Parts: sequence; structure tokens; C-alpha cells
Amino acid sequence: MVIIMKKIENYSEDKEKIEKALKENQSFIGQILATTPNLIYVYDLNRKCNVYTNHEILDFLGYTSEEIKNMGNEFLKNILHPEDMDRVIEHHKNMIAAPDEEIYSIEYRMKHSDGSLKWICSRDNVFKRNSEGMAEQILGTAIDITEIKTAEEEKEKMEKQLRQAQKMESIGTLAGGIAHDFNNILGTIISYSELGLNTISDELSVKNSLEGIIRAGNRAKDIIRQIITFSRQTDIELKPVSLGEIIKETLPLIRSSLPSTIKIKTLINTDGIVMADHAQISQILLNLCSNAMDSMIEHGGVLEINLSRLNIMSEHTDLKPGDYIVLTVTDTGHGMEKDILERIFDPFFTTKNHGKGSGMGLSVVHGIVKSHGGIIKVWSKPKKGSSFQISIPEFHNPVHEKEILHESVPSGKENILFIDDEEDLLFSQGQMLKFQGYNVTTTTSSMEALKTFQENPCDFDLIITDQTMPDMTGIEIVKKILHIRPGMPVILCTGYSEKSIEDEAKSLGIKYLITKPVTAKNFAKIIRNVLGQ
Repeated sequence: MVIIMKKIENYSEDKEKIEKALKENQSFIGQILATTPNLIYVYDLNRKCNVYTNHEILDFLGYTSEEIKNMGNEFLKNILHPEDMDRVIEHHKNMIAAPDEEIYSIEYRMKHSDGSLKWICSRDNVFKRNSEGMAEQILGTAIDITEIKTAEEEKEKMEKQLRQAQKMESIGTLAGGIAHDFNNILGTIISYSELGLNTISDELSVKNSLEGIIRAGNRAKDIIRQIITFSRQTDIELKPVSLGEIIKETLPLIRSSLPSTIKIKTLINTDGIVMADHAQISQILLNLCSNAMDSMIEHGGVLEINLSRLNIMSEHTDLKPGDYIVLTVTDTGHGMEKDILERIFDPFFTTKNHGKGSGMGLSVVHGIVKSHGGIIKVWSKPKKGSSFQISIPEFHNPVHEKEILHESVPSGKENILFIDDEEDLLFSQGQMLKFQGYNVTTTTSSMEALKTFQENPCDFDLIITDQTMPDMTGIEIVKKILHIRPGMPVILCTGYSEKSIEDEAKSLGIKYLITKPVTAKNFAKIIRNVLGQ
């Protein structure tokens, strides 16, 4: 009996010790859970909800434990980002038959109670199994990696911007090469045509044809300037222009590209004189009409081009008080959703299929309008079409005259050394200068030109040289000539003007830098200006 009582007393003491140890362990675990910066949870795979979450995860998500509990088996749906749902479910499936020591890691986004997104990196392993050994609950610890992910996204964004910048730089380089070669070709065409006008008889049909060639060459010159402006390598040239005339000039090109299922309506209510770059305004109109055509290509529709005048009397949200010319291009096409509408002016954003568009069109339009001191607005709804409205400040008291192609040009008798490696351009422009009375020595070789000048440096009154030459560039030729005869009048020509060339030419005292092609009249005026007469 005594032995039994002793055993009972020992049992009671052992029980108390065990209970005390358990309480101490529970307190210890509770303190760890309360003080750890990690997010800790127990997820029930069958009930599809958290059966335990520590305070850190509650604070992290902005929910109370009761709110988490009330979510029940909708927990994942309410908390996870929809794009991460499938990955997390697959993660749970992989753990069902996983060994206890196996740890699975995953990164995913969770929704805070305020709607913001948080990134976590969790490490999970099996916490509880059923009688068949299948996992029922998993224990997970996680850390907040939102700042890391944000930094990675920012880095990726910056890298993408860098790639875009490099792409634009490549486009600029390509544009420069094209411009140089193409402007030389145009210069030859224009020069030969102008030479023809001054040497043929008065046959009206021949003169009209030559004048048409010159006009076409000048329009091609404008297109090259568009390419250069697009690549941000030169400044735009603002002059008083009539938006109404530009619309009338561009309409035939627009009509020729439209299918018969698309009709054009125009309403021009004003002369619309603004300070603008003619070529860039044409580019805007062609771009907007091209986009409108694309939106109506399947089912047809109506393209409306309207020009009106707007007077702002008081402070406006977007426009200062004053008069504006408003160009509106409207279509009855498929329209745009709000999320697309918000991104249409972003560079490289396009809704067209791969290979059908670069995504630069509307971005360029936006840049052109802004550079003209104007604004662009767009209205669009799905299946209701789109309307683009461009407002540019009106220019008052403009001098708006068309160039007279056969206007007389100034002449002279000076001696000119003319250097250019384009034989046709050199011959045609050289002949034109001779026709104007000048004594012209021409050469396609920079080395020969330098030798000619060294032998008789006082025989020449003016040097005209191209910048892009074999053996020596135009700048290098000029340096050697000025070393021999300081103050020698020089005109430098280039098919593609860069800021570095302009700056160096100015520092050398070069009188004039011409971007080819140049008309005979302007060339003659520049020569007389440089020679001081």
C-alpha cells in the first residue's frame, strides 16, 4: 500500500513537472512566434484555408485573425494575385506526398486589405499527416520581398528604356546614312532640272515638266527631313503654313490608299494659318488617317477630316487664352478600350499584329504636336469609333507666299573652287554656277583640290566643299586651306547635318553650312551673302 501511495505521489510530481515543462515550451514557442519578423502560418490542404497565422502576417496583410478565419476555403481566392493562383495550387499538390524533410520554396503576390500587392518568399514543409500518411497541413515561413521585387521591376524597366534608347540611336544612325545619300541624289535631280529650265526654249510643256520634277524633289527633301526629325537629329523648321492647303495636298495620297468601303468627308471652315513644319503636319495627318483606315479595314466606314477655328477667352485646363486652329480626324471604326486609350502615346506600344507596326506612330504624333506648342486629345469607345483633336496656336499676320521656281537669281564673276565626290551633282551645280557668271573649277578629289589651291591660293574667291569626302573630310580640307590662307571664304555642304559638324564649322570661321539639296536660287543667294555683295 505504501509502495502504491509512493508511486502515486511520484506520478503526481512527474505530471506537474511535465505540465510545467509543456507550459514553458508553449510560452517559449509563443514568444518566438510573437517576436519573429517572419510570416508564419499553418495551411490546411483539405479545408483550403489557414488554421494558424501569426501576428506578423496579420500586420503584413492588414487583416484580423477573425477576418482570415471568415474567408474559409475562399482564402486563396481572396488573398492571392489571380496570376499566381495556379502556381500556388500546383505548389500545394507537390507537397501532398512529399517527405517530411523536404522543403518547398515559392514566390508569389498577396493582396493587402487596402488593395495593394505584396510579394513574399515562402518555405513550406509537411506539418501534419493523416492515417494513410498523406499530408493534411503544411507549415510555412515567409519573408517580405516586396522591395526586392520592386527594385527588380525598376531595373527591368530601366533596361527596357535603355534598349529603346539604343534602338532610337540606331534609327538615328540609319536615318543619317540614308539622308546623306538620298539628298545627294535629290540635289542632282533638282540641279539638272533647274539647269534645264535655264537652257531650253520657251516650250511650255517642257518647262511645266521640269518644274514638276523640282517640286517632287523638294517634297522628297521634306520627307528626308521628317526622317531626321523623327530620329531627333535636327530641329524642326517652323514657317507660316496653311493647314487647309496641307489637307488638300495630302488628300489625294490618302484617297489612293483607302479601300472603296471607306469614304472620306472633309469640312474646312478656316484658312488655318499656323507656325508649323509643313512636312511634319503632313506626317501627322497621314499617320492619323492610316490608323483610322486600319480600324475600319474589315467592315468599312467613314473617315472625317475637319478643320476649324477655336477662340479661348479665359484660362483653360489645357490651352492658354487665344486663337487656335483645330484639326480633327474621326473614324467609325472598332474604337478602343480605356486601358488601351491610356497607353496609345507610349513609345513602341501597338495593338497591331507583329510586323504590322512599330508602335512609334502616335508617339511621334504626340511629340510633333507638343513641339508646335499644341495639344492632342482623343475620344474613343469600343465599337463607337475614335476621334483625334489637335489644337495648334493660330499665327496672325502671316507672310504666306509660294516660291516662284523660275525667279531670277543673283549672279557674279568670282572664281570658285567646287569640291564634291558626287560627279553628277558636281557637274549639274557647277554648270548652274557657270550659267550665273562664275568661273568654276570642279574636282571630285579632296587631295587634288588641296593641291590646286596650294599651287594658286590667291586665284580663288570662294571654296565650296562637301563634308563627306574620301581621303579627307570637308572639315579637314578647310583646316589645311585656312592654314595656307587665313580668312578664306568657305561654304561647307553636307547631306546630313550633325551638331558636332555645325559646332566645328563655326569654330573654324566657315561662313555657311548648307544641308543638301539646295535650290539654285538659294545657293546663289548664299554665295552672294558669303562674298559680301
